[in-house]
Amino acid sequence: MPRVALMLGVGAVHHVIARFVDRSWELVGEQERVQYLTRLSIGMRRAGWQLIGYALMSNHVHLLTVASGRPLEAWAKRVHVGMAQWLNRRFGRLGPVFAGRPYCEMVSPEAVPIVLAYLHNHPVRARVVACAADSTWTSHRAYLGLDVAAGGLDVSYGLQLSGFIDDACGRLDFADWVAACARAKAEGNTPPAQVASVLRTVRVRLGSALELGTATRDSRGAAFVLLAPSDRALQRPVEPAPADVIGAVFAASGVNLRDRPTGRPRAVSRARRAALQLRSHTRLPRSRMARVLGLSPSAASQLLETTPENDPELTSIVAKATELLGCGESVEQFWLP
Repeated sequence: MPRVALMLGVGAVHHVIARFVDRSWELVGEQERVQYLTRLSIGMRRAGWQLIGYALMSNHVHLLTVASGRPLEAWAKRVHVGMAQWLNRRFGRLGPVFAGRPYCEMVSPEAVPIVLAYLHNHPVRARVVACAADSTWTSHRAYLGLDVAAGGLDVSYGLQLSGFIDDACGRLDFADWVAACARAKAEGNTPPAQVASVLRTVRVRLGSALELGTATRDSRGAAFVLLAPSDRALQRPVEPAPADVIGAVFAASGVNLRDRPTGRPRAVSRARRAALQLRSHTRLPRSRMARVLGLSPSAASQLLETTPENDPELTSIVAKATELLGCGESVEQFWLP
């Protein structure tokens, strides 16, 4: 499939993660971080985006942003290409610096304070500092009024979206919240490597070429929209036992495939065809289903190849049995806690 465009909602909060090639340490000092924030401020202002939180780690960057009507690439490409050129000149190198386009997930309103605390506690988890307020690598000190907001950071709007009042008491409450999240080890991020693992798992389970759309994170986790070719309906994978398939066919057709076929050869053949067709719906191996039906693999193949093109009774049996097995339920999202 072609690469899927990120789906961004105007005015919605987005968590953006940019990583450096080979997890190399690029933001090694204050000068590099100031340079990145300066470029970020200019790029986001031109694109109409707002910055409400950040964590600039040595080998990757976390940003909490509010989208405008322009795409992520409107500022990310300009900022990261310029920053890569600056770093290469500074260290006398050539080649790429950022590892592909940034990962981005939409953040629901109730998850904004969770993700913001996750960003501010990043240096604490990395064991760089003992508490969030000791680090100058995040926007936390600006939220507490200890440092001047840099990079176009909108502290007031960030506090508002997180449910805190923009005054001295509200900032103290915010500091308590971030500290409590650190003690509880609250997570607000799905690492890109884990997202890639989820995509591989879903592809195997659903047996289709597909992509994951932009994730939406709330207090329960991240939900990924599944995007598939227009001619491929995504269905929840079910792997019942052969006995369950035979039972569903019996309930739908009145033919018990466990009995010896006598007196109703056409009905039995139709029921067998239905069971073999259901095998493809349920991901059961054809050889296993044939063995349960008392057929050789070649006989099962011949039975399927001689299936009439228009057999409404067969179509009805398959539809009813599919519903009974629960393998016709469509699936459009995949959740990751």
